[in-house]
Amino acid sequence: MSQERTFRIRLTVNQLETIHNLEVDNGCMPLRRRDDGLIEMEALVSEATLAKLRRMRKREVFVEVLGDADVEAAEALKLVSTTNRYADGALPSGPGSRKH
Repeated sequence: MSQERTFRIRLTVNQLETIHNLEVDNGCMPLRRRDDGLIEMEALVSEATLAKLRRMRKREVFVEVLGDADVEAAEALKLVSTTNRYADGALPSGPGSRKH
């Protein structure tokens, strides 16, 4: 059983009610109302939701795939250290800390 892929998309809609019943995760990212009245947002969606969005009428929903969220997450994980830089017991002290 394979896990369904997740995509990062830019979604442009006339009104949010258009996508109300779909599983669209905007991760508390802000929405932007453009000068032409359309609402633009970035969100994460599954393959199934992406297919549903693409089947919607073009004048109601425009979808642009920005990236494969799973691939982007794997790339970001490579930036995380795999060593413990405090293994020797030396912890940094903050600028406002007091040494006893």
